[in-house]
Amino acid sequence: DGKKVTIGNPVVSGATVSGTVINHGRDRKVIVFKKKRRKGYRRKNGHRQDFSLIQIDSISASASKKKAAPEKVAAKKKTTKAEKKEN
Repeated sequence: DGKKVTIGNPVVSGATVSGTVINHGRDRKVIVFKKKRRKGYRRKNGHRQDFSLIQIDSISASASKKKAAPEKVAAKKKTTKAEKKEN
């Protein structure tokens, strides 16, 4: 709508955002050049940042939360230690 704005501190409780990943890529190369004058110290490095392009499909202020499936707790297995043989 754009008519009603809800502001949270730091987030709006119960709000959900649904989106789609469009592309994974790498940004343009940034050259990092370090130099100390009169010392012959020069270092040149390049860096490319990874990024993800995401399209926001919908934003809902209050949506029914889907309960996550309860995690199954694995039963602890009892292990017996090997006995030391005295020589």
